[in-house]
Amino acid sequence: MRWSGYVVAGLVLLCAMFLTSTVWLYVANNNQQQRLEQSSRSAAWLNYQAQIELVRTTSMLRQCATRPDCVVTRLAVQVGTMATRLRAVIDLMHQTNPPSIPQYYYELQHYHAVLTDRSDTIRSGAGPDGLAAVMREI
Repeated sequence: MRWSGYVVAGLVLLCAMFLTSTVWLYVANNNQQQRLEQSSRSAAWLNYQAQIELVRTTSMLRQCATRPDCVVTRLAVQVGTMATRLRAVIDLMHQTNPPSIPQYYYELQHYHAVLTDRSDTIRSGAGPDGLAAVMREI
């Protein structure tokens, strides 16, 4: 009879531990789901911004290829912005690993390097002939 009190106390303590661990797991799972949703929204927003910058950069390059009065500083800024967006998408791959992007990883890195290099060339004031060469390369 003496042990029955200890057994009951042990069972109550065990049930309290199970209840506490269940609540803790629920809270941890909820926090993880919220971080995943936020990461997914962030990834979608970065991809959207990169697509917009791609359209802007393509438009700016086409305008500068056809018009001799192209504003070189705006072109350099636009190409630099596109390179920045590509870097953000590349960095995003390491953080969230979205399913569709890893197949383009090396291609994105290549384009980021090209755009960064060309942005520096445009800013350095290569002149009309240098700018035309850069436009053909991009």
